[in-house]
Amino acid sequence: MHWLPREDAHATPGRLALETVSAADLPEGRPYCWVAGENALPTGLRRALVRDRAVSKDDITFVGYWRAGVAGVD
Repeated sequence: MHWLPREDAHATPGRLALETVSAADLPEGRPYCWVAGENALPTGLRRALVRDRAVSKDDITFVGYWRAGVAGVD
């Protein structure tokens, strides 16, 4: 696990995580990936893992919990 604090309060949520995982050396073998966060992060990361890292869609669980710039409903 890696903690990736955003230093720029106006940065797009999840962008640093997406860039970090996309550039990371992944371990050998068949991975299982669980991704959650701002809506664009899990979708973008799943796409990158499948397309660029040949991870099977069956080995990725992903969920977007909120959308940046959209107010929550009480």
